[in-house]
Amino acid sequence: MSINLVCHNSTLLHPECWASLSASYDVNHVYVSGGIASGMVDYDNPVPNLPGTLICVRFIEGPEIPASLDDFVHPEDAVYVFGPDDDISGWSSTFEGAMNIYIPTPSPTQLYSHVAAGIVLNDRRLKAAE
Repeated sequence: MSINLVCHNSTLLHPECWASLSASYDVNHVYVSGGIASGMVDYDNPVPNLPGTLICVRFIEGPEIPASLDDFVHPEDAVYVFGPDDDISGWSSTFEGAMNIYIPTPSPTQLYSHVAAGIVLNDRRLKAAE
């Protein structure tokens, strides 16, 4: 099983949170676009050739994002990509061929990327235990 996280943002906010997520959920590595931060690996797009299904996680529902996290079946090997906190439309098109899922919320909301990552990784753990 391989789990990699990609923070597709100009800066890595709260690197200690990403490190904690990485340790708590057996994440192989956290990659960040722009600037090396706290031992995280910088990359230039496209994402390095990582094993697993590429999944862009969004915070809004829409026709281009058909799958809700509620119904999503996590692949064994996954590369989860988290975009800007305000989820500006269009960022996920950078990752050609990626699946798009959204985190359902009661109303449109902004989430820090590390918070979204925690929600997705916890969902993955709960569904694996079923």
